[in-house]
Amino acid sequence: MADERDPNNPMDAMMPPADNPEYHRKLAEHKSKLQNTAEDAIMSDPTHAALGDRLASVRQDAPQAAAPQPLPPTDVPPLAPPAYPEERTGLTVDPTVGQVAHTPVEPRLPEGAVAPAAPAAPVAAPAPQAPLKKSVSNILTNLREDFGIDNIPVVDIDINGHIFTMKVLDTASVATALRFADTLSMTERENTINLQIALTAFAVLSIDGEPLWKVFNVPVPDLDTVIVEGERRPIFSPMKPPHGIRTIAASELMEFMSTELSASVLAELWKRYGTDVDPKGSLEELLNMVSEENEDEEDSLPLL
Repeated sequence: MADERDPNNPMDAMMPPADNPEYHRKLAEHKSKLQNTAEDAIMSDPTHAALGDRLASVRQDAPQAAAPQPLPPTDVPPLAPPAYPEERTGLTVDPTVGQVAHTPVEPRLPEGAVAPAAPAAPVAAPAPQAPLKKSVSNILTNLREDFGIDNIPVVDIDINGHIFTMKVLDTASVATALRFADTLSMTERENTINLQIALTAFAVLSIDGEPLWKVFNVPVPDLDTVIVEGERRPIFSPMKPPHGIRTIAASELMEFMSTELSASVLAELWKRYGTDVDPKGSLEELLNMVSEENEDEEDSLPLL
């Protein structure tokens, strides 16, 4: 580096050349002396000394800040840092934008639509109660007492050591047996045999003391049961099931007698029904009346 000192300047004559290390050392000493002289002048000023004493007293009287306590732990996961654009677009991205918790917006319904109601809490179904008895007049009560099914005798028929408990057929059972026979038969002879089987099945109430519907495990609908001590029990007498249950049990017995019992057992049951159960012949009279009505209908049919 060339020597740029001015020979006419006495300061430059006292200093070494600029590229000499001694020059830089002496220059640093000179600046340090100037700074020390300025600080001494400030500290020796009475006004500055009084201000320093007041600051010291304030600092001594000021209450000490409590030691910082550690923050309680939290289970809230830290927010993910906001995604910054990779390209340098020159735009400034606010780093707090990604930390704003937005309130979810409910879906907008079409005009005129009604918002669905919140699902109600499930309600336990009440236990089924026994059906209420119909109120009847005294006349019907008297008819039941005089001619009702309770007054029809029950007869036990012993065939080869097995007891078949039978009863005189009621009108509903006879009508159902006729429908069974008509459905299963193709000829008049078949109708006669199937009708005897159906009528016998409906006349049997129990076998060896077990009700017929229990023999074939006929399910009982819930409407015909009531819950007692946590168990469903039928509301009817075992020997007096409703007509629907009796019909299913009779159809099961018809199938059993048609496929597994011998013809001699069926003939004996049918014979004992006429002699021991219904000696007055009410069933025969009813069937004769039905057959006469059918003959009258056939005679009245127009010829083709």
